[in-house]
Amino acid sequence: MKLLIKVLEHEFIDTVLTTEIIDSEVVIEEDIGTFAVARFSMPLIDIEEYNIVEIYEVENTDTRIFRGYVYKIEPVRNQF
Repeated sequence: MKLLIKVLEHEFIDTVLTTEIIDSEVVIEEDIGTFAVARFSMPLIDIEEYNIVEIYEVENTDTRIFRGYVYKIEPVRNQF
């Protein structure tokens, strides 16, 4: 299954900054008491904190599986 990441400028501005197919593992943690969190790696693109990220499963019809704010951007070189 392929996943498509769509980055929007802001909650109230529907301008799509970029879309990208990603191959990395996506972990979505949902908790009733707090916000849902999605963690994944993606190619370097122009993205900023507080942009909106939508994750879609790409099949015959695209299905949105996550929508949220960019909270933290961590370059791969800082993960090791």
